[in-house]
This record gives sequence, structure tokens and C-alpha cells, in this order.
Amino acid sequence: MIGPLLADTRILHWSLNGDRRHDPFDRLIIAQAKHEGWPLMTADPAFRRYDVAIA
Repeated sequence: MIGPLLADTRILHWSLNGDRRHDPFDRLIIAQAKHEGWPLMTADPAFRRYDVAIA
């Protein structure tokens, strides 16, 4: 069921849209990680301002 998954991720992406200074593709990665419950592996400190697990 790809359709509902994509819709849920898009909704999460738009909820992260308050910070327009951050790369929109980064926000999509964050939304997908939050949706799946996956931690992110990154050295970018900007990701820490979002409620997402960092590995």
C-alpha cells in the first residue's frame, strides 16, 4: 500500500515546513524517518532541532 504511506509522509513533511531555512529534501528525509520509526545517521547538527532519533 504505497499510496497511504506517501500521503502520511507528505503530511508529516508539511508539518515540518515551519522552518523554511532547512533544505526541503532534508525535511522529506526527516518525515520518512519519523513515519518509519528509523533513526537518522547524520553529522549535520541542524537535524537535532527536529524530533527525530539521530544514530
